[in-house]
Amino acid sequence: MSSATDLYRMTPLEVAAGQIMGPSGWPPERPTFGRGPRAALEDAILPALSNSPCLISFSGGRDSSAILAVATHLARRHGLPAPVPISYRFVDVPSTEESEWQELLVRHLELDDWERLVLRDEFDLVGPLAARLLQRFGLVFPPHAHFQLPLFEAAAGGTLVTGQGGDELFGPRRATRLSTVTWNRQAPWRTASRLVLEQAPAPVRRRLHRRRFESAANQFRLRWLRPDARAAVLDHWADWIASEPLPYRRYLRWCTGWRGRDIAFATFDAVAAEYGVRLVHPLLDPTFVSSLRTFGWRGPADRTDAMRRLFSDVLPTAALNRTSKATFGGAMFSEHSRAFVRSWTGDGLDDHLVDADVLRSVWSEADPAHGTHVLVQSTWLATQPRPAGTPARLGRT
Repeated sequence: MSSATDLYRMTPLEVAAGQIMGPSGWPPERPTFGRGPRAALEDAILPALSNSPCLISFSGGRDSSAILAVATHLARRHGLPAPVPISYRFVDVPSTEESEWQELLVRHLELDDWERLVLRDEFDLVGPLAARLLQRFGLVFPPHAHFQLPLFEAAAGGTLVTGQGGDELFGPRRATRLSTVTWNRQAPWRTASRLVLEQAPAPVRRRLHRRRFESAANQFRLRWLRPDARAAVLDHWADWIASEPLPYRRYLRWCTGWRGRDIAFATFDAVAAEYGVRLVHPLLDPTFVSSLRTFGWRGPADRTDAMRRLFSDVLPTAALNRTSKATFGGAMFSEHSRAFVRSWTGDGLDDHLVDADVLRSVWSEADPAHGTHVLVQSTWLATQPRPAGTPARLGRT
């Protein structure tokens, strides 16, 4: 568990790009002792149910829905108190709306307790919640770490279980992209070029990806960075994407070894410790991840296939087959951030890495690039008076 004093501090380039750079590691495979994926997932969830209160961070998306359904099933089987789902509702941000999906599952599971928090602009990158966290911890990764604060307050002294990890484990990857290209009826040249890209050796794929990043269609990416800084980040992207293995067994280790994820979770742990909360991410439990190698060389065909194979007994069909997904950019870059950037005078910016004029242009857009979110917080911090002493612990307010 990390403390406030040993949290990772981003390099200037990482602040400018809004992402963690550098090589990632490959975690070791864990023995599963013959446990299948579902049994391994239940093993990861069950201890959390005994540490009351046990809250489930429940957005209504497929991952958090699966965790809530399995946890409820386990609690009833073992005679334990049912977990309590806790959800956000952003009344002013339509892209976050998932009430219909949330209500569908709560009815399906016949749950009596459900905590719902109604929010407006509290989750802004420099709003009241973010300000509390930034003044306590300084600039940390990820920039949306303050999203967790109301959850930690509700779960104080107990356990908070999340659905983190589904995007990495079951989302698009080389094998699924290769299958899609093979079976789709596309122009022959386009199919052939994609087949070459996905099956070529890593050095070739790196060159092809790097060239694609520089194409006219991608010039908007990272456009606020100076040329040398942008080139360094694009090199990092090409290295990382080209290192993705094709076999699912090796992919599982690759996707769970991302350095940025480890840094983000260390931040979450440090903030959770302020409230005495134990954080549990069952989908990223090492034994569960290792158990997924039983899905075979290619792994699940797609996210829906994975959901059906793992959770068809506890989730309604509509939730299993769902393809839509909420987005939260509007909740992060709202009136607090817009008021700040309108008054920003250029303080706190590394001019060698970032073009201030281009950054202003990006910040004026309806949904500014998420890669600039760290810059919003770093420049905001630069305008704040230095605290006289050590910041107080977050705790409850």
